[in-house]
Amino acid sequence: MRTQTFFHQHSLPCDADEVIPGQPLPRLMGLQQWLEILNVCRFLELGHITARDAALIFTWSRMVMVKEAKRPCETFKLSWLDFLEAIARLADLVRRR
Repeated sequence: MRTQTFFHQHSLPCDADEVIPGQPLPRLMGLQQWLEILNVCRFLELGHITARDAALIFTWSRMVMVKEAKRPCETFKLSWLDFLEAIARLADLVRRR
């Protein structure tokens, strides 16, 4: 399965009132969806990482926003690029263990 398709299946569209007019609704992934992916892939079940590791990876992968108040929908969720960052951090952590 392609990574982008996987992201699309497990992410949710942003609220319509928080997007820039004329642009499509961005898809974002919350912590719950991230943990769901890790469960589906059996990372947590097999002991490759802990739930704490998963939460830290999620938090560290989010890009810093200068004005979070203008787009609260994106503040605590992963965009497509953030998701790729999280996958890279996950691979690095699993490789080191």
